[in-house]
Amino acid sequence: MSRRRRCPSYEDAMCPRTREALEEAIRGEAEAIRFYGHLIEMAPDQFQKDVIIGIRNDEARHLNNFQAVYCRLMGCTYDYPEPHVRRPKNYCQGLIDAFNDEQEAYEFYKANYFCNRDPWVKKAFLDAMLDESEHAQWFNNFIVRNGCFRGFKLGVGETFEEEPASEVLLD
Repeated sequence: MSRRRRCPSYEDAMCPRTREALEEAIRGEAEAIRFYGHLIEMAPDQFQKDVIIGIRNDEARHLNNFQAVYCRLMGCTYDYPEPHVRRPKNYCQGLIDAFNDEQEAYEFYKANYFCNRDPWVKKAFLDAMLDESEHAQWFNNFIVRNGCFRGFKLGVGETFEEEPASEVLLD
């Protein structure tokens, strides 16, 4: 007699162990909180400072949520190492690093959301995933607003150089 096979689903995706995924998420959120403290100090105006403060507050909420889920599953909080985060060499580099980190975190949280079955774990990863997407949009906005794309590396050996406005032809 042959057994019926069920259709594969997102939950069949390769998933890191939940404990390690939560530990990585907790460490990442702690690092982001520290890094955004540097960006707040470097921000050129109050609006950008306020937005980054809001983003840092979101990261603190994610950290607390991941710690709560970890404690619920493991019976204790995760005693993560003190994050060692370098101050960016300038505000633009910090924005680009923050944008890239938010994109990577989004992908990590998405993968862990889809491969976990526990509703508490899924909710923590979903909440963080949705916020990371919004944060990336803000950092992208600030990259453009501050002209940080000048000399921005697109890929191996490629660099975007903006043409001076006086040399751009308008039809």
